[in-house]
Amino acid sequence: LGFNMEDPILGRNKPLRLAMSRAIDREKFIELFFNGRHKVAHGFVAPLMDSYDASIKEKGYARYDPGEARQLLAEAEEVHGGELPELRLAMPGTGTFGRQMGQFLQRQLTEIGLRVEVEYMDWPTYQEKVNTRSAQMFCSGVSASIPDAEDFLGLFCSKYWAPGSNKFNYRNEEYDRLYEKVSVMFESPERVELYRKMELMVLEDCPAAFLNHRVAYVLHHDWYKNYKPHAFAYGLSKYRRIDLAK
Repeated sequence: LGFNMEDPILGRNKPLRLAMSRAIDREKFIELFFNGRHKVAHGFVAPLMDSYDASIKEKGYARYDPGEARQLLAEAEEVHGGELPELRLAMPGTGTFGRQMGQFLQRQLTEIGLRVEVEYMDWPTYQEKVNTRSAQMFCSGVSASIPDAEDFLGLFCSKYWAPGSNKFNYRNEEYDRLYEKVSVMFESPERVELYRKMELMVLEDCPAAFLNHRVAYVLHHDWYKNYKPHAFAYGLSKYRRIDLAK
């Protein structure tokens, strides 16, 4: 669930963003929409990455706590200077799946006292709305193109603001400085340490409520050889064979 940090309501109100993150039951979300087969996203770096920090779960960024969410919402109203206006959530797709997901998120947020309008739209309209920075909140996902966390870290670098990959329009000067540093570093324990530091910086600022890591399942016949499912191969593996005897 992405927040437009250029939006005058969301961008200046960290308690509001945190309240929405605490209001979402990620376990229930995964059970309802993905048959319980995805993993809760405690951060944005995927578990398959070498730099993934398994201890990040203990920090509680993805915790579901409606009571804390309501307390944060009270703080958010103080920051805003009064009652918060109705918020707008842009959802890609107009089919049943997208509508039900939008309704789930809307219900979770209204349960803590927010008013949310869900705007369903086709993909080109959604893309235009997000890329022109006119979406207040949006529901989206991302896949890595390389097996390295730098691919995700670039999503929060300010030089990639929308229509670039930083759809959140997030800006943090220290983060930008570290990104320029790690982007030219070779693999090393120091680089992993910086990756994890940068992830925590984003989680603290909360430009998004990260919900789930996708898990793919693959079935194949026993006569299909020289093939190993891989998260980054995208079906491009070579030298596959068929065992004609089978």
